[in-house]
Amino acid sequence: MKEQDLVAGALVDQASMAELLRMIEPYVFQTAYYLTGSKMDGEDVAQDALWKICRSLHQFKGDSSFRTWVYSVVLNTYRDAARKKRRVTVPLEDTYVDHAPSVEETVATRSRLDDLRREIMKLNTEDREIFVLRHLQQLSYSEVAATMEVTEAHVRSRLYRTRQKLKHMLYGGE
Repeated sequence: MKEQDLVAGALVDQASMAELLRMIEPYVFQTAYYLTGSKMDGEDVAQDALWKICRSLHQFKGDSSFRTWVYSVVLNTYRDAARKKRRVTVPLEDTYVDHAPSVEETVATRSRLDDLRREIMKLNTEDREIFVLRHLQQLSYSEVAATMEVTEAHVRSRLYRTRQKLKHMLYGGE
């Protein structure tokens, strides 16, 4: 079933709403985790976002893609939670694939991923949001721009500067 059909059905039918939530749940949780850097905080943000999506689904007008609208709800929920907390959470848990070829390579990869995750969490909120949506959620530049309510040029510019910052933070200007 198409997203638009599910959205229309979800407004009148609980089974369609459940199917719609099952469809979007993975990327809602993943985005929330990437933004918060913490599994526990990510789950809280994701659950709040899913609840808001259910409550405000009737407000989706189709001006953007449904996926873009969902990401906007997740971002706004994250921003609300961050304002309440007024602190940055550094992740303690690992989320790695278990099929590393050797112990040495696994340690090196985990170390690089930990370094990258740590540096991403040091970015200001807007840079982190744009980076997560573009590189971790693989949204197009236009989808990121629509989600963030900025221009595509702004997204490209911020991403360029963010990549440069991360490169400098990780490699010391190499």
